[in-house]
Amino acid sequence: MNLYEKVQIPGFQDAIRKIKRFLEDEDNLSKSAQKIVKNKQQNQHIEEEEET
Repeated sequence: MNLYEKVQIPGFQDAIRKIKRFLEDEDNLSKSAQKIVKNKQQNQHIEEEEET
């Protein structure tokens, strides 16, 4: 029991923290990419309207 409490559980908690951070970073990058695409599409639409 002592081995699990002192060694393995903290190791698992650290791994879980790293995974959470990675997933949060992936989510933030995805949202940023979506915003960039949306802005480019809006700019293209505005340019097309100005041409007509």
